[in-house]
Amino acid sequence: MLLSLQDALYESASEYYSNHSKRVRRKRNRHVNASNPPPAFATANPRPQPLRPIGWSVRYDYKLATFAEFRSEEEVARKHYEDCWSQLLDMFSSTGVLPPRTKRWAEAKVLADCIAVKIVKLYLYSGEHARALSHLNRHVTRFGELSRAWGIGEDMFEYWSWQARQQRVLAELLEAGIRAGFKLPSHLPSEPVNPALTAQLAVVGGHGRGTSVDLSAVFGLAPSSALQHPGFYYFAAAQFTQRRYTEFLRALDLEATAPSALSASPGFMNEKKVDHQALILELHTKAYDLFKKYSPSSLRLTLYVAYHIGLAYHAAAKYDTAAKCVIMQQL
Repeated sequence: MLLSLQDALYESASEYYSNHSKRVRRKRNRHVNASNPPPAFATANPRPQPLRPIGWSVRYDYKLATFAEFRSEEEVARKHYEDCWSQLLDMFSSTGVLPPRTKRWAEAKVLADCIAVKIVKLYLYSGEHARALSHLNRHVTRFGELSRAWGIGEDMFEYWSWQARQQRVLAELLEAGIRAGFKLPSHLPSEPVNPALTAQLAVVGGHGRGTSVDLSAVFGLAPSSALQHPGFYYFAAAQFTQRRYTEFLRALDLEATAPSALSASPGFMNEKKVDHQALILELHTKAYDLFKKYSPSSLRLTLYVAYHIGLAYHAAAKYDTAAKCVIMQQL
């Protein structure tokens, strides 16, 4: 019944969102061609400031991407999301456009993270696993650089909280995809490498031009381009959360000795409410369960995750449970 209703409505719904897209394109073109940009942001003015042309472009590209998704035009949606992400990056590169620590800056930062997840998801839908990871790595690298410029570097718990969130979202995205039928790629060679390829590679190295060689068949995949099962990303999130907790404890020590502006900041007050040990334990446990499921032959990696679970229990003063983890590794 539901499927037949969807089939009956699909054509009219697709036409509806196509018409919406046409209207959005016309509006976007008017803003792009506008000759008089709005006045510059005044950071001391508490009133909301109007969007610049690039801000309107972000808004319209996001709408076009969303409408394309509704029409199941995934490649079109991904391209609009990528344009949206790139323009947000340009906005963040200027503190005059997006002053750090403002409400609009915080909202735009969350939007950039959400768009990055959308792009990764759409690449995964099309089976382009390496490009999905490449974009996530690009997002993390570029916004990591921007974070340092904003004063949110590796010595801040906020930085590691954000890093952990990127890895956890990827793990949860993969888990949801697997439940819906997504197949994890196999990184085992489908057939033995032909020794002739090595000789051909030597010829290319000698002459340099006119020959094409599939180097991935000789050297394999770069680790950063190899999509793993969700357990790897839960484990990475757990490690980043551990670093987050370490930096938070350091901030607490600084607050006790020399109170600063950080002491009264909303982020620091909220961080005090977080149960870091429970979060670290949750992420490590998820990783351990998934390592057992997807990597039964990688016993050393699974036991390594179990070791970190034991450390988490020990840090939480649950010594009996920590001892069980140690015994489990010895069996």
